[in-house]
Amino acid sequence: MEMNKDIRRIVLSTLICLLPIIYGLIVWNDLPELVPTHWGADGQIDGYSPKALAVFGLPVFLAFINIIVNVAIMADPKKVNHSDKMKAIATWFVAVLSLIIVPICLMAAQGILINVPLIISLIVGVVLLIVGNYLPKCKRNYTIGIKLPWTLDSDENWNRTHRLAGYVWTVGSILCILAALFGQMMLMLPIVILMTVIPCVYSFILYRKGI
Repeated sequence: MEMNKDIRRIVLSTLICLLPIIYGLIVWNDLPELVPTHWGADGQIDGYSPKALAVFGLPVFLAFINIIVNVAIMADPKKVNHSDKMKAIATWFVAVLSLIIVPICLMAAQGILINVPLIISLIVGVVLLIVGNYLPKCKRNYTIGIKLPWTLDSDENWNRTHRLAGYVWTVGSILCILAALFGQMMLMLPIVILMTVIPCVYSFILYRKGI
């Protein structure tokens, strides 16, 4: 029964990833041959893709990533330890991302004025904020959380690391959102790096202390 539920979730989330193709077909004749698919930190377009690749290739790529993520979650030997909220985020994140990212790329190609870097930055900040809130509730497993040799080897190391990470990610995500709102998207990368490095270093220190 659980296997059937997992398979249905994979199929549904994958179909959602592919939904933007419908919008692409509807506006196909309004799209230029090259569609903007990448923006720099300054908000300027610095990458284009052929129309067919943007309409079909991007959703298919995201669908493929979605399948990999969901299969990894389903195959985790410790999946009973997954937090329901964290599992839901990991399960549906790529599908929701496809529903947002692909259409706004196509809208930008149509000449609709959209601040794509701001939208993407805010999405990243909000997701990190939500994840940070639930990290401390995440029990030791192989697919969701801060998976290091030391955290995977010790429940105490895992729990302490994720409690700290919850605070660090919450503060860091709020800083990311503020950076996006004030047009300082270039600050987000160093913030995210610190959000990643601080819990990892703390986990290693615990390991060296025998925890």
